[in-house]
Amino acid sequence: MIVTKLLEYEHDDMLEHIEKRRPNEIYVTELTECPMKREFRRKLWFMEITKPAFIIGKLIHIGIQELLRELFPNSTIETEYEKEMEIEGKIIRGRIDAIVDDYLIEIKYTRGIRGQLPLQHHIEQLQVYGWLTGFNKGIILYVTPDGIKEYELELTYNDNNILRLLYDDCKPKYDWECSYCPYSNWCPFNIQHQGGKKK
Repeated sequence: MIVTKLLEYEHDDMLEHIEKRRPNEIYVTELTECPMKREFRRKLWFMEITKPAFIIGKLIHIGIQELLRELFPNSTIETEYEKEMEIEGKIIRGRIDAIVDDYLIEIKYTRGIRGQLPLQHHIEQLQVYGWLTGFNKGIILYVTPDGIKEYELELTYNDNNILRLLYDDCKPKYDWECSYCPYSNWCPFNIQHQGGKKK
């Protein structure tokens, strides 16, 4: 009963975003990941929402967003705050996990750590949110089986940084992406199929 309702909720949320997505619209997370994944997602989005890690991450987001209201009762708090801006004919759209006073909060669930925290693509996501909102302070909050860690960042991205991300056509952007991508078995740029080297 609960699992079915949870999966239906995720399906409906994703479908709503897919249906209202404009052809020139790019999500913030897509700016910081392999551009081929963005192309697959436009038509095969349903392959992403049933992964258990995705659902667990969503539950952690909801829990922390609610907890922030209790931890900071005298603060101005917004959650799931959506914002968009246009640049060179593209609409960059993002959903910020939380805003607490003058801080953007990006919540990340990870089962393991693929290197030193904070991870570069998470830093870039938060930087893009700063560009979208005009905020200049942010925190990445990591929830892992090993503990909870937070990293405060100064948000400095401008139009030039966004254009660099927008026109970066490296497929994949990071060596580890193919191992976690739901589309990797169908992708001609899969690193494992290319002898372990980015093209």
